[in-house]
Amino acid sequence: MTYSNPPDPVPPIDGDNFNSVEYDPPDRDPVNVPSDVFELGLVMAGAVSAGAYIAGVMDFLIEALDVWEQKKAEPGFSGPKHRTLLKVITGASGGAMNGAIAVANLNHKFKHIRSGETAGQTENPFFDAWVNDIDISLLLALEDLSGDNPEIRSILDSTELDAIARRSLTPPPDAEPIERGYLNDPLRLMLTVTNLRGIPHWIGLSGNTKQGHGMLMHRDHLRFALQGPSNGGLYPDELHLQYPADMSSQSWVSLAKAALATGAFPAFLKPRDISRPFKDYKFRNVFKNVLPETKKYRAVQAAKYDFSDGEYNFLAVDGGTMNNEPLEMARRVLAGAFGRNPRDGLKAKRATIMIDPFPEMPSLGPENGLNINPISSVMALASAWKSESRFRAQDLALAGDNHVYSRFLLAPSRRDHDQISRGARITSEALGAFGGFLSRHFRVHDYLLGRRNCQRFLSHNFTLPEQHQLFKSWDINDRQDYLVPRHGDQKDHLPIIPLIKGSAVEAEEPIPSWPTGLYDRSSIEPLIEQRFDAIFDAAMKKLEIPWYQKLYLKPLKWAARNKLCQFASEKIAADLDRMNL
Repeated sequence: MTYSNPPDPVPPIDGDNFNSVEYDPPDRDPVNVPSDVFELGLVMAGAVSAGAYIAGVMDFLIEALDVWEQKKAEPGFSGPKHRTLLKVITGASGGAMNGAIAVANLNHKFKHIRSGETAGQTENPFFDAWVNDIDISLLLALEDLSGDNPEIRSILDSTELDAIARRSLTPPPDAEPIERGYLNDPLRLMLTVTNLRGIPHWIGLSGNTKQGHGMLMHRDHLRFALQGPSNGGLYPDELHLQYPADMSSQSWVSLAKAALATGAFPAFLKPRDISRPFKDYKFRNVFKNVLPETKKYRAVQAAKYDFSDGEYNFLAVDGGTMNNEPLEMARRVLAGAFGRNPRDGLKAKRATIMIDPFPEMPSLGPENGLNINPISSVMALASAWKSESRFRAQDLALAGDNHVYSRFLLAPSRRDHDQISRGARITSEALGAFGGFLSRHFRVHDYLLGRRNCQRFLSHNFTLPEQHQLFKSWDINDRQDYLVPRHGDQKDHLPIIPLIKGSAVEAEEPIPSWPTGLYDRSSIEPLIEQRFDAIFDAAMKKLEIPWYQKLYLKPLKWAARNKLCQFASEKIAADLDRMNL
């Protein structure tokens, strides 16, 4: 791996030595970044089975960057010669899992998957993990309930996920190494998790006692840094990763645990035990509480609990529950803790790309109490808590501005040239984002659509005005070949990551065929039945129910199983019919 740029010399913020800084700071230029370098942060939203779509996006993105790097190294190349530098990847749930796969496999070559090349194992870490290796049959297996005294940790069997994590983070022994000059040193990876134990904070308050106000923060993340030869620039709460990825190394094992934790969908997938030094929070949890009289920030640190060994253990579930689109974390890595990325088209030097399979407006909660009951009320409250924890008005305001060049969105689209797509765009939308697990055909579609959408995004959307200094070395003829419109019909923008003319990445990625009728709907019922029976029997064993009482419970077991299967079958059929699957 090549690292030709120096690490950021800006010292990390330490809670013990935290100086107040200006509120609402101006645009700040990157430190030591040449005019021909554009810095990039990837934000990969929670996805569940739509991780297959994000995987396809990542596959094409890496291929496009590789082709460009290869061409620039060839003697006599006269095409675009500026640089794009990937500095940070953030993610939640399935997006974070793709981030972990990327980081583990960026030091070696792998085959890129195109339409017509989707059969069998491919040794593409994204395709194999999200298309070949995972399936509803594995999630409804019984491996987690085997043994004499099984513990019921989740509705679905998470056993195979551990194996997939190990395989996808372990490069093949014969993998051909490659140096990717577009990777920053260090390359940062940040995975969101929901910390069920909570991070304690304490604020002393003046009053008639010496008491104060205690709080728990559950929005958490785990931070890693892939470091090369520079040996500098790490933050106190970052776990150091080095190539090659090795599952006998504690740091890579920790990454696998973090990836599984961020994808642990509550109740359905097994929660994960995480351990880390409590001092990480002393450094990291700096809240930006503005002091109105001075327009300054102040620091509020995690409370000092007595952890005898200094380790902080907690149970973690799906990071998307609290922070499903961790854009702010990526933005801060690019801009600095209290900086701001320039937004003007001629001044932009760095940007975030959010890859979001489900960018649509969420469903509204109950309008009135006409059809409310205690259960639906609790469900509505849980949904409200989740939505409120994810809400950031500032992001809403900037994301919708077509004149902001510091943040971009890549989302599913089945457009054919200028024709707007109608109805569903990815199969993973079904069953609350679990639909892709039903069929390999579904996952292949979403993967290939991710590749197509990434191609279109790079060539037409991820652009800057042609007058930008990034393109000052471009030959006039090259400019004409790559120019595209952004506002109106005038071709006056150039791609930040060009698709090299005459290369494989320029050839149009076709719209994958919609996989109508390719899933056998009856195949899932036996799997649900056996999973239900196994959970029921494990519960009886755990409760130590006598055998004669089990006889009376058998009719209840059969009735509940039949009811569950009927409900699941009807739900699956309704969703697949709605989406023409």
